[in-house]
Amino acid sequence: MTKKIHIALLGKEALPVYYLIRYVQPHLVYLLCTKQSAEVALRLKGILNAEHINCKVIDSLEAFDLRSVYGVCQTIHTELTDKYPDNPLEVTYNITGGTKIMALGAYAVAHDHKAVTYYTNADVLINMETAEELPLGLVIDTPKIFALQGQELRSYQPYVRNSELSRCCQTIMQQVFMRKGGAFNVCQKLRPLYEKEPTRKHLLTPNGDEMKLIGNELSLYHHGQCLFSITYPHISKLVFAGRWWENLVADQVSKWSDGCYDVWQNVTFYTQSKDAPIVKNEIDILVNLGNRLLFIECKSGKSTQNDINKMSTIRRNYGSDKSISILISYWPINADLKEKAHESHIYVIDPAGEPALQRIARGIDQALASPNA
Repeated sequence: MTKKIHIALLGKEALPVYYLIRYVQPHLVYLLCTKQSAEVALRLKGILNAEHINCKVIDSLEAFDLRSVYGVCQTIHTELTDKYPDNPLEVTYNITGGTKIMALGAYAVAHDHKAVTYYTNADVLINMETAEELPLGLVIDTPKIFALQGQELRSYQPYVRNSELSRCCQTIMQQVFMRKGGAFNVCQKLRPLYEKEPTRKHLLTPNGDEMKLIGNELSLYHHGQCLFSITYPHISKLVFAGRWWENLVADQVSKWSDGCYDVWQNVTFYTQSKDAPIVKNEIDILVNLGNRLLFIECKSGKSTQNDINKMSTIRRNYGSDKSISILISYWPINADLKEKAHESHIYVIDPAGEPALQRIARGIDQALASPNA
């Protein structure tokens, strides 16, 4: 019986290594890493063992010492020959992770032993001997992707279209946010009060801006004159916390997906540590593209450098280098901030000759087609 052995270089991310293991389906996996990435290796080993794939971790590699990698790989081949003297071996290598020096050392040994060497990204794997590219065609479930990143889901809501909610959000946009002055000004003045006490049913500023919440009906006043009134469950969050915009964006993302991908809203995670919580643990909209993630932040108010920093943290903590982050803003974003977003590999969709809602499908397609995606 042929024994399928897989030898993988591991850097700071487990996901590119996991892709190829799922594709090859080996009997035994060797994870080669440095002391600095040993934690990632042990995390991946636990996941593989749970899937009944035997795994050995070797964390003695030196990242910039060619002989270190070469020696470890040679030793593995010697051990395999001794362990399976009567079995033909099918050995594959994944040189995606680690440093270039590590990849060169592993490739040299693989070539000597006529093993097949692969390099992979989120979409294709490349046979380094033939330069042939093959589609991975893998679909990794979302909790598994997060587990590989060392994160744990706390809660999420699968997107389900609600026509009544969508109509309510459209009304808020058209009657409040598309009209400068009036109800828009009242909403802007009351927002800081709402953020301090989001459960209050009555908000009032010294200059006569007022919000009254009676049951599910919210009304905005200026000097006693009612400028806007609307009824819906949790209406305060829709109006003041930007949920109206999140829902309208989710509608468009779902239409773009057309049932091909899972779309989640209000995704939250457990923080890493009570003593050192992460900067942000909530994602407005998440799309699993099959083997990488699309993170979407929805901004109904002014975008700042802080929003870019938070999105960069999200991408780094929860996704991978192949994940995609998009900021979708109701308002135009200035050129300097767009440049900062570009430097952080964050795509921006904002009004540009037409409302941002009408640009979402094209914007997502452009982000996916980008060389950085």
